[in-house]
Amino acid sequence: LRKSIELLEDDATVFGLFVEWMYYGDYAIAPLSLPSGKPTGSTNINAKCWILGDKLLCPDFKNHTMGRLYTQHTATAFNTAVTTSDVHYACSNSVVQSKLREFYVALVATHFNDPARLHGSAEDWD
Repeated sequence: LRKSIELLEDDATVFGLFVEWMYYGDYAIAPLSLPSGKPTGSTNINAKCWILGDKLLCPDFKNHTMGRLYTQHTATAFNTAVTTSDVHYACSNSVVQSKLREFYVALVATHFNDPARLHGSAEDWD
């Protein structure tokens, strides 16, 4: 009898970050992508980590990744803009009342008129 879980739809890199967090209490994304944790045109890797933590029922990992997301989008040192792909990914992969959705909705509502904080045209956000 083989006891295993297959996460066919999940990125192996994201799972690797989960394992790294389990061992070290943190994970490094710099070698994997741009300093922002977000290669051009892709979804924020910290958001992907939050979704994996939700699937694995691991609130400590979700809290850790949420802290990273918050810092990434609010600290002036990072000032990473939110994109439509981030919000779409969060909404497509989480339940309506999830903290990840609430986080992105609050960011979008707060910074809707700030092109430095939100990337995409009004049509993209519609």
